[in-house]
Amino acid sequence: MVTFRSSAPARAGSSGPCYGLFVESQVGERPVDNVMELYGLRGITHGWGRLVTVMSPSGASAVAGHIEAGPDFNTVAGPGQLTQYHQIRDGAIEALVARYGIVMLNPEAWAAKKQELGEAIYR
Repeated sequence: MVTFRSSAPARAGSSGPCYGLFVESQVGERPVDNVMELYGLRGITHGWGRLVTVMSPSGASAVAGHIEAGPDFNTVAGPGQLTQYHQIRDGAIEALVARYGIVMLNPEAWAAKKQELGEAIYR
């Protein structure tokens, strides 16, 4: 299981910080030192919400640890899967992309980059 930092309160019935596959997150105002190579693909949730899936040659757990938590988007991640950020507030995806320097790809370029990076993106 991947552990996430979160400013969100613990889930009902929990006495500690939020851990797991679904954690609330926020896009902050301050810029980030964009030392991590990040690639994104826009998508839509089952309820027609906006999301971005992010991959990096550094791996999914590194992505989850690099992007800070708060209340503007939900983080969905776990072992062996790429991290997704589901927008809660309008503009959160655009702010996330700008803050972290995520290179947005179309589906064809995403598939090519995913193949180029190989299995390292899932660790």
